[in-house]
Amino acid sequence: MINIKNFGAIGDSITDDTLSIQTAFDQRGEIYIPEGDYRITKTLLVRSDTTIDAHEKARLFMCGDTPKKRNDFLISNSDTENGNCNIKITGGIWDGNNQGKYNIKADLFDMNGYSGTVMNFVNVNGLYLYDFTVANSAAYYVRMCRLNNFEIVNINFFSEKLSSNQDGLHFGGDVHNGVIQNIKAVSY
Repeated sequence: MINIKNFGAIGDSITDDTLSIQTAFDQRGEIYIPEGDYRITKTLLVRSDTTIDAHEKARLFMCGDTPKKRNDFLISNSDTENGNCNIKITGGIWDGNNQGKYNIKADLFDMNGYSGTVMNFVNVNGLYLYDFTVANSAAYYVRMCRLNNFEIVNINFFSEKLSSNQDGLHFGGDVHNGVIQNIKAVSY
């Protein structure tokens, strides 16, 4: 198992851990994220055949001091055009940090504006999301489309600040052969 700390991730909520974590993700295989608060300034991209196992107290959060634009997320699959396969994420807290200065959903008609999405998966065959919390989205917690063979089980949604369009699971279409179980909001 590949530990992100072996690639320089600190998890102190101050250090930008994006490059260290992305380097670990690029190794593929089984990635472990230990307990800590990991500040992320750029979308983390997950390749095919990657399993991410995060400690229940591992929190990855979007930096609120970095301006956001279209296609900025906390995490997404790496090849939305050609597709990815066999991506599994288990554990942790995936935090959109909607109280951050720049983590605000853009106007609906702003073509380059930030969507407010925390986790984004497009064109994935074999997506498995288990046992984690998605927190503080500016809009969508988990946005997906063009999925085949997926499981989404034991996912919690939490927000300290309410905003419009805070969809827990948002499916944009062309979604097949999936199982969804035990999805719940743990805040208002």
